[in-house]
Amino acid sequence: MKSKLIVMLLVIAAAIGGFFAGRYFTARSWNSVFEDYTYLRESNQAQQMVRALTYLRGDKPQDGMDALEMYLDSALLTYTPLVLRPQPEGPPTNVLRAIRVARDYRREHPWRGMTPDLSNTVQQVMALSK
Repeated sequence: MKSKLIVMLLVIAAAIGGFFAGRYFTARSWNSVFEDYTYLRESNQAQQMVRALTYLRGDKPQDGMDALEMYLDSALLTYTPLVLRPQPEGPPTNVLRAIRVARDYRREHPWRGMTPDLSNTVQQVMALSK
């Protein structure tokens, strides 16, 4: 009886220890993945902004505007899954706000720089914010 109790306590202690060890290592792993994604995204964003600013401050302002327009379309294409797989509750509020701002801007300043397929997808994304 005493040996069964000791084995049971050891199993419980191992399970608790394994749970906390797994939790710790999983958190570290996910944090690393998140940081890698964030650093990659922000480094790409910085490069795009520097390219556009260089054009705008140099002798190619139209190229700078085109770079920013393309960057806007790329950001809107991020929301394509919301068109392909609509959620019953609809898109998140912050996403709708971003889409509305882009839609209002494009009404005032149309841009036709992307391929027709991508342009149609951008229009479908903008239609989410009726």
